[in-house]
Amino acid sequence: MTRCAAWLLPLLALAAIFAVRVLGPPDFLDKDQPRPIDYVVDAIAEGNWVVQRDAGGGVTSKPPLFTWMAAGSTLAFGPSRFALYLPCALALGALALLAFHLARRRLGSAAGLAAAMILVLSVDTQKAIALARTDAVFAASVGCAAWLALLAWERGRGWWIFWAACGVVSIAKSPVGVVFAAAGLLAALWGRREADHRLPSSGWREHAAGVALMLAIAGGWFAWAVASLGQPVIDRMLGRELIGHAVANDKGDPLWRTFHYPVLWFAGLFLPWSIALGAALWRLLRSPPVSPRRRRFLRFMACWLAGGLLVLTFAPHKRMVLALPLLLPACILAGSEVARLLARVAWRRQVLAWSAAATCLVGGIMAYHHLLRDHDGDTVAESRAVLTAAAELDRYAAAGVRTAYASGVASPLRYFAHAHPPRVKAAEVADRLASPGADAVAVAADAQVATAAGRRRIAPGIDLVYDAEAQALLP
Repeated sequence: MTRCAAWLLPLLALAAIFAVRVLGPPDFLDKDQPRPIDYVVDAIAEGNWVVQRDAGGGVTSKPPLFTWMAAGSTLAFGPSRFALYLPCALALGALALLAFHLARRRLGSAAGLAAAMILVLSVDTQKAIALARTDAVFAASVGCAAWLALLAWERGRGWWIFWAACGVVSIAKSPVGVVFAAAGLLAALWGRREADHRLPSSGWREHAAGVALMLAIAGGWFAWAVASLGQPVIDRMLGRELIGHAVANDKGDPLWRTFHYPVLWFAGLFLPWSIALGAALWRLLRSPPVSPRRRRFLRFMACWLAGGLLVLTFAPHKRMVLALPLLLPACILAGSEVARLLARVAWRRQVLAWSAAATCLVGGIMAYHHLLRDHDGDTVAESRAVLTAAAELDRYAAAGVRTAYASGVASPLRYFAHAHPPRVKAAEVADRLASPGADAVAVAADAQVATAAGRRRIAPGIDLVYDAEAQALLP
């Protein structure tokens, strides 16, 4: 593989990991995925593209960029785990390409390949690639905005594009992402005595136009959302999410007990690459590169990482996944150190070594998910039951039966059933069956429902109740 085509290796490895995860046992009921799935269904089935609600009617807690992407892939490919997780895979693929491009252009081909492969081989990537949440898309948005900030710093122009990207960051998850994206610019203070580190003092009009564009993107969407659903949007997104997480955490632990968690979590999950990361940071402090361009670039990455961890350290709300936007600078810094260690190794052998590492990782993921986890955990069994029940509802819907699911059944069933059957309250099931027309409703196995015709088990923990007309159409 030539140096110019080396970007294919991390993408192929990422595609293999994605295939193994999607074809493995389902676990979409784990890690708070049902609500984001509800938002996707609300956009597709109900046409609520501006702001969404979950199955219980609660307003979404996050902006809609991931929802829009997942809804688009679902409309293109049909409801499936592939369509649901495709935005995550594309976002991580963009991060891998960005790591390769940034490091290769400034540190060399070996560093570019190392940075991209470290990102692909990281634990965070393996988890986020098949997780129906906003985190991967948010990390990619922050990465692109930070890249644009670096380019604007190097060229002395283009700030308005950076601010426009920050608008996209804000509708990906949170305006806090703007702080992550701009944290690398703190390197200007680090090298304030060096001419090549100075930020341009002119161009305030470009900044003003960019900030206005960012506010138009993020503020325009928020104003539209408030116009659609009113005060609940403000209460949920500003009151509970943005302000609430800024002043308190979910468990009520004081800050002095939890401030060190983000650094420890990040270093632990990033092993073994965190060892190379520590060495790269030490080398940057003690003996920075002679090349001004390399020195500025590595300092930008170090400030991006340190600034982001500092924000997470003092934020009361602590979750490991919040540090995902910091994975890119960590991989680039660790990749620079790994490339230095491999400087005397022939390029072909480097490619073979990374290929072998990727092959071993894919094999390990396959063994874990397809052999060990396949028979372990309630969420896998419950997710399988939802898929089975969704297929059964589709069979009835194809015969002309009106289908629905009752409260008590996991809400992602509505996503995986192609007809997207509505949700009804358990107390309303009997009335629905008694109404004119053929009806079939998926209910929890322990639900007490008076039926007009029959009831049978269609999946573990899920029963199907149906009226006489439905029985006649499809026994």
